[in-house]
Amino acid sequence: MKGTFKITLAYLKELGACREGQREFQKAFPDGGEYQEALDRCAEEGRLDFAGWLFSRVGPTEDVRTYSEDIAEPNKNIFFAGWIEFVGSVFARSIKAGGSIKAGDGYCVFAGLCVPMPHWESLAVVTAKSKPNNLVSGFWRPLGGGSNEKTI
Repeated sequence: MKGTFKITLAYLKELGACREGQREFQKAFPDGGEYQEALDRCAEEGRLDFAGWLFSRVGPTEDVRTYSEDIAEPNKNIFFAGWIEFVGSVFARSIKAGGSIKAGDGYCVFAGLCVPMPHWESLAVVTAKSKPNNLVSGFWRPLGGGSNEKTI
């Protein structure tokens, strides 16, 4: 499946979306929107709960998103349904992928550096099918369960 899959309000209702989620979706996408576009919007708005809910019902995609520039945004949330490749370094609040996460050669993945420790396990999260080899900072949560792990 591709991330261009169209999501409509009617489809969200079929999936059992809450009223708040339906209202927010309708405001952002009155004519419906692409699956990945909706996940991106949720990440931008800090609504990882909505993104996680939608992802748990629709699932991963075969898409690959490549970031060719360094990312140094401590409050940025990234939620991508496919595979993520970073050519350079990445410094973000949280990173979630439906596939794998890979940083550029010689670079590392940093998540949650500006997150207070009491919120570490909910905001400094890195999630994918497999743990990035060069994860230096973040709370590792495997996609689909498994054992969590703090990386500081």
